[in-house]
Amino acid sequence: MHQLSRSLTYRTAEKHVRNYGTESDVIVTHHEAMECCDCDTFLQLGIDAFDWLIRADQEIREALANGREVASGVDVDKAFEVLCKGWLHSADVAKQQISIHQYRGYDLGNLGEFESRYAEMQAIVGFFDRSENQNLPDALIVLQDQAIAEHNNGETAEFV
Repeated sequence: MHQLSRSLTYRTAEKHVRNYGTESDVIVTHHEAMECCDCDTFLQLGIDAFDWLIRADQEIREALANGREVASGVDVDKAFEVLCKGWLHSADVAKQQISIHQYRGYDLGNLGEFESRYAEMQAIVGFFDRSENQNLPDALIVLQDQAIAEHNNGETAEFV
């Protein structure tokens, strides 16, 4: 046994350094867990924003279908396009954070709902981004024609 290990001061310092090392691991893990919680909350914020955007779109389109003016001089489609693209931009930031937390092995409780909304928003923005000369896919043309026929026959419930 060497002289240093018999020193009470040295042994006490050694214990404190080990304890300090253990606590630093806890602090890092705690910090990562708190970041994960913040990310999950951010995902919920995105889910809520998406749901409000869809609700607003439905309400405004219902008003327009009933002949009510919603905002004079405003291109409703363009306004929603801007909001949808803004949502998708923020969602791309969220996707980067999701990758970090998944790499660390954390589960995000809102991930499934968020990814569903993300895929839907990509489709919405994709529709906005298609050029005027580009035709709809055949499957959408069939659905569009069915919807128009149902509307003309008074079979739709949304705007009655």
